[in-house]
Amino acid sequence: MSNLITNPSIKTSLSAFAIIAMAIGCTTNADAKAQTNREVVLRYFQLVDSKKTETISQAEAAGLTYRLPVGAMDASGHTQLIKGFAAAFPNYKHTIARCVEAGDLVSCEGMFSGDHTGPLAMADGSVLPATQKHVEFPIAVFARVQNGKLVEFNGYFDLLGFLGQLGVGPAAAKKSK
Repeated sequence: MSNLITNPSIKTSLSAFAIIAMAIGCTTNADAKAQTNREVVLRYFQLVDSKKTETISQAEAAGLTYRLPVGAMDASGHTQLIKGFAAAFPNYKHTIARCVEAGDLVSCEGMFSGDHTGPLAMADGSVLPATQKHVEFPIAVFARVQNGKLVEFNGYFDLLGFLGQLGVGPAAAKKSK
């Protein structure tokens, strides 16, 4: 066997094969760079902002619970929430300003923005018709990532401030007085 590897024509052929494989993008699993936990969280926001809810599971571990100002929910409930926001704010996006990563924990802050051009399902079961108002509010997220997936997600935003921008809730009532 060692004669094969020392044979100059075989060495040349193997070298040529290796160069061709690299040129066409063939890599081994060992060559693939693993995402950092921060990159996993940022990828999650890209998936959410794409509004293609079937792709979000790429970032979710089994049993993930989302804790948000509107309540705790499993991945299925979160998908429904995203669908509702996509209908109400078709152009919404998250702009992440910065993240801090420490081991499996990631904390990010940023902004949510969008235009309310569709109906928004409210917590009491009613529907808020499109107000045509632009909303923008700060967000903060604390997540735990293991094996490239979210295993814990705690998101925070000013729910009353958000509703006030739409002209509903206690903040809007104070403005009308």
